[in-house]
This record gives sequence, C-alpha cells and structure tokens, in this order.
Amino acid sequence: MVKPISAVFPPIGTIPSVPGGDSSENRTGSLNFGEMLNSAMNNVNQAQKSSEQMGNLLAAGKVDDLHSVMIEGAKAELALQFTLQVRNKVLDAYNEIMRMQM
Repeated sequence: MVKPISAVFPPIGTIPSVPGGDSSENRTGSLNFGEMLNSAMNNVNQAQKSSEQMGNLLAAGKVDDLHSVMIEGAKAELALQFTLQVRNKVLDAYNEIMRMQM
C-alpha cells in the first residue's frame, strides 16, 4: 500500500519548457502553469484523503500495519508543508514586485 514519492508530486518531465526556447521542440505534452498548479493541488488533496482513509481503516481494525499508516500521514504532511512553502515564496515574490518603484 506504499506509494512512491512520484505519486505525490508530478514527475520533473511534466514541467513545461521555458517559453521562447527551441521552437522545434514538441510541446504537445507540456502543461501550462494553471494546469500544473491544479495538478499539484489535486495530488496534495489526494495524499490528504489517502492518509485520512488509512487512519480510518486503522481505527476500524482493518489495517494491521501501523507503519504504512504513519508513512501515508508523513507523506501527506510533507506534501502540504511543501505546498505552503511554495505559496509563501510566491507571495513573497509578488510582494517584492509590488514594492518595486517605477
């Protein structure tokens, strides 16, 4: 029941390439920023739901392996903390841009 870390965060290959780069590159598989952000939030939400479900199964006595429940909880917590840190960095960057004088 243990999922690899790639199940929580999207693989690096799904990050879109830099605009204005090599125009011959095939971009049909790349995501725009909104889609990538939505996908990441869905992954974090899924990790939280999985952790909650594993906790409920443990409480009901249907799961005997406490380690897998704790690992799911730690992965969900790590995903949420990572998301919050990214949000904080984006807000800091936005505030810095707004403080710039023209």
